[in-house]
Amino acid sequence: MSVLIDINNVYSDLFEKEKSVADYVRNNFSCIANMSVMELAQKSGVSDATVMRFCKKIGFKGFYQFKISLIKEMSLTVESDLSGDIVMTDIEKAINKVFLAKIDGLQRCAKLLDSNVVKECINKIISCDTLYLFGAGNSNPVAMYASYQFNQYGIKTIANQMPEIQIQSAFGLNESDVSIILSNSGITSMIVDIAEIAKSRNSTIIAITESTKSNLASIADYILLSATSYEVRFDAYNSTRMCHMAIIDLLLILLSRSDDKRFYKTSTERENFFSKFKL
Repeated sequence: MSVLIDINNVYSDLFEKEKSVADYVRNNFSCIANMSVMELAQKSGVSDATVMRFCKKIGFKGFYQFKISLIKEMSLTVESDLSGDIVMTDIEKAINKVFLAKIDGLQRCAKLLDSNVVKECINKIISCDTLYLFGAGNSNPVAMYASYQFNQYGIKTIANQMPEIQIQSAFGLNESDVSIILSNSGITSMIVDIAEIAKSRNSTIIAITESTKSNLASIADYILLSATSYEVRFDAYNSTRMCHMAIIDLLLILLSRSDDKRFYKTSTERENFFSKFKL
């Protein structure tokens, strides 16, 4: 397989920690398919950034591209909650498997969340001037969803889809603003840039991410850990942001139950207004 050949070809040029990643991949390549950057880093005893450097040194733009190439070359059928036995001829079985996997992911996410951190995040959101949402790739739709919901509760919230506009918004932050930054890996270059800009503007940063050792986590003031579900289905790779949305919903529900009743009142008033557009 060319991926493993590429690793062998550059092995002597790797730094020691990068060799640790290479050694783990070569000895456990069948396990890589269901791993995140953070998990591979932990198994290899290195940082997330080292894993990314390793992937680039063997010719890939990042971990995602490396993993997909490895999976395709091996034609893996990965044993997981969503293994390859999901077929159109047994829809009932497919429904059970998919939803059980999603439930498991949400339960793992609930165990990761620190109640004290959640409470502090709520207090920061309540007292902020403007709440900004940032997300790239699959996380961007979650940011847009969160923006709509927080605005409905009366929190002045800004989110943009275009990367350039997100960066421009980051430069407009100040110390009375709060930034919620969503990134599964926490190492996406645009997201890290935005976090660094937000930090330089003294904005409070809440990171929703699965890694405590990523660049984003090192910059953030508060970390809300998610448990992203990874599955390989046939030759396709998918990661869900369901846990990210669940964390947003948790913040919204707690916001409505806070001592400050204006959020519950505002949400109710706006929902009543919008009801005339619904059947």
